Amino acid sequence: MNLPFQAFLIFVLALPGIAFRYTYTQAAMRRPRVGLRSVAEETASSVVFAALLHAIWAVLTRWVGWARIDLESVVILLLGGPEGDMSRGNPVVLSLADHPQEILSYFATLIPFAAALGTAISKGIRYLNLDKRLWFLRVGDEFHYVLLGEYQEFPRARRTPRRADGVWVAAATEAGGEAFLYQGLLEEFYYDSAGHLDRIVLSETSRRHLADDRKPSDARDEDARFYTIEGDYVVIPMSEVKNLNIRYVFVEFEGQAAELS
Repeated sequence: MNLPFQAFLIFVLALPGIAFRYTYTQAAMRRPRVGLRSVAEETASSVVFAALLHAIWAVLTRWVGWARIDLESVVILLLGGPEGDMSRGNPVVLSLADHPQEILSYFATLIPFAAALGTAISKGIRYLNLDKRLWFLRVGDEFHYVLLGEYQEFPRARRTPRRADGVWVAAATEAGGEAFLYQGLLEEFYYDSAGHLDRIVLSETSRRHLADDRKPSDARDEDARFYTIEGDYVVIPMSEVKNLNIRYVFVEFEGQAAELS
């Protein structure tokens, strides 16, 4: 057996783990690309999950009497056959040729099961807030939770232990030799293909020149220094952002106005 076929076989066997990992990562989050992981880390985790899923599916298929997985044949295929003998007369090759429908059905049922299981586990963890308590269950880095307004629910951020109703952002930017400070309510944020924060979308946006800063003796009312930007949304590329100031908005429903924390 040649190396390309063995690589293809490994990829097919790892598909359930890839499906599980992808849906687990993406299901409960509103944004894709929530973190940066190396190819080696993703491959290792997918292979581990695939092995567990194959073990579960092998037991279930045998329990219902549908099929029995021949692990010896799988190992022989992965190793290229005894002494490289993968001719048509080999029992492993004959077994593959005699049961193509069973093999296709096995993967056609296992992969959707893996994807559904990843989605269910991810949503369950998010619903129970387990990812806020256990670091190894978190999807992506903690900055993702900061932008979602969920950082307040972390054990070490007990000041207001509930999710913020909104996220107010002040972004210091520089473009064309001019520096501005934008502020507004964070509506969306997006990542690029490499997993880096690419741009943010603000509503109710206003801005001012960064040089027009408040002096310590000035009143805290900043409305006079900011002017409103016409339009529903403002898209700010992160390549122009020098830093972000984040304030969480908590809405009180008992006759109180929205509170900036």
